[in-house]
Amino acid sequence: MSDFKRVLNLGALAADPELKAQPWLRELLLRWQPAGTAAQSENWKPKNGDKKSEGARPVQLRLAIRNGYVNFYCGGQSVAKADFGSKITARVHNKYLGGGDAQKYIRFDAIAQDFPDAGDLDCWIRRTHGYQGIEKIFVDLVVGANAQIIDLEMGLPALHGAIERVAPRIDLVALEPSGDGWKVVFWEAKHVKDGRIRSTTTPEVFRQLASYATWFDAPGSLDVVRDAYRENCEILVALHKIAAAVWASEGKPIPVLGAAIRAVAADPSKLVGVDPNVRLLIDNRENDALFCKAHLPKLTEAARLPVDQSPVAVHMVNPNAKLELP
Repeated sequence: MSDFKRVLNLGALAADPELKAQPWLRELLLRWQPAGTAAQSENWKPKNGDKKSEGARPVQLRLAIRNGYVNFYCGGQSVAKADFGSKITARVHNKYLGGGDAQKYIRFDAIAQDFPDAGDLDCWIRRTHGYQGIEKIFVDLVVGANAQIIDLEMGLPALHGAIERVAPRIDLVALEPSGDGWKVVFWEAKHVKDGRIRSTTTPEVFRQLASYATWFDAPGSLDVVRDAYRENCEILVALHKIAAAVWASEGKPIPVLGAAIRAVAADPSKLVGVDPNVRLLIDNRENDALFCKAHLPKLTEAARLPVDQSPVAVHMVNPNAKLELP
């Protein structure tokens, strides 16, 4: 469990509040829209003529704190990684630069030499549009409507002795009121057409939720997650302060961080616990009547759940519904 951390070395930026020595990080932070703020978008038309893929695509960034680095996302796609080690560096996936898949990420300082026609950060962001799936865009919309979201794509480190080495990832992590404080809650997002939530017998998503339950059942896991997200909130506030100075140098006010994040950062003891029962968030904005009639009951009937698995909490986002989490 000690592998799950949310830490970041911000000390290297203390002497450079406007990030003039780190122009790439400055540009990334100028495009950051914190949770609770809708990202700007633009219309996109796929080259392959797939009409169902047309529509608005985000062009601004979300960020998530990791163990020693920050991931920047656009429409659910990781655009860049900023590593905060002894030296601060940043990398971008080469598929957004026009490169192949031989390397996963390219350092920013090598792009001009190796990819002279790659364009700038806005070009790379727009190239993510061809990779943004409908589910990930839905997640981005939910982030824009909920200021209490504190993490995206929460990767669970492999348990000791586990055979499967691919880290399960939970789509959304949020803060939820709990007495006088807050607790960490988790949401797994699914589009209504996703085959994993449609079944004539037992939905496949139950197996996915069971893998999460196994991880959270491990001794000490909930305390580790609670402590990591206490620090996560502190880092978000500190990083937001740095970003605010960058925005101010451009004559713009940065959108505020959510009150829950600021409250936990000011007093980490306000984050009192973790709810290990991952909830389902279903995008039903297209009003799939067959799903509601034939498949939704199978997600909520306790008799269909695996042994010892808690009942699944399901929140449906129906047509014209607000995107706020319950």
